[in-house]
Amino acid sequence: MLTFLLVLFFIGIIAIIVAIGIFIYDLIKSKPFKVPIIVAIVGLLLAIGGYQFGEKLNANQQVALAKKYSESSFKAASESEAEEPVIKLDGKPKNYTDYYFTANSNRQAIVSGTATHTKTIKLQENFGDLNETKIKVNSDGTFSKTITLPKDKAKASYYLTAGNDEIVTAHIKSVNYEAEQTSIDQAKASSRAESSSNKSATNATKYQAKLNSLNKGTAESASYDASTNTVTWIGFDDWANWSHSELQKSMDLLQTMTLRQENNYGISEVHIVVQLPDGTVIAKNSDTDMDLKFIK
Repeated sequence: MLTFLLVLFFIGIIAIIVAIGIFIYDLIKSKPFKVPIIVAIVGLLLAIGGYQFGEKLNANQQVALAKKYSESSFKAASESEAEEPVIKLDGKPKNYTDYYFTANSNRQAIVSGTATHTKTIKLQENFGDLNETKIKVNSDGTFSKTITLPKDKAKASYYLTAGNDEIVTAHIKSVNYEAEQTSIDQAKASSRAESSSNKSATNATKYQAKLNSLNKGTAESASYDASTNTVTWIGFDDWANWSHSELQKSMDLLQTMTLRQENNYGISEVHIVVQLPDGTVIAKNSDTDMDLKFIK
């Protein structure tokens, strides 16, 4: 129909052009204008009529297409919404998405429920080490999974997901929560203390080794006692016959090496003792003065 109207419209246009041509021709030949005027009017009416009918038909087609698209979109959306997975757990619900379970004496809980429009459910521990696990949904829509609490937790949360948007959370708490949590906290505190102690011992060894590597003949050797936070430098036998002014440069070097390295190994306010090979102390610092002072 639209094609026919377009043809009619173009015929009208052509008629108008022909009428104009006849009009010009009559002017040249000095003949009456009746024929070209009639042809022009007919052509104009055909063009206008074809254009009007074409516009109306096109508008009707647009409305029909829009209605058809709207109905199709609504149907597709309804079908899509109807097929979205839904998960419902058998535990004690706090709201629509959070369910609470109590583990037995073996620290296990059975998480079960129903699921629609899905064959599998994904299980993932919240902030935990459990890798994503798939739970099979039975033909009747039921599913079940036994979950064991992690060794270092008295409670844990697990996400169960299906599709793009459906997610519920299973919160599992030990039946002996208070006692287990206390035991876990104590174990963690002990582990941290042991780790800190091992780190301190390692740093002490490294600190002593660093001081001896920096010593280029200034003294015989250095040792560090972490229990007293003391660095002891062993000097040379000849130092017994040296004056304080002769020893001052060596004391300054030993003090500088000791204090510059302490922060690198987590050590602070170290005590420094300088003694002769026979054990005679010739200089040391104090809690109130970090500079080495000679023992008179």
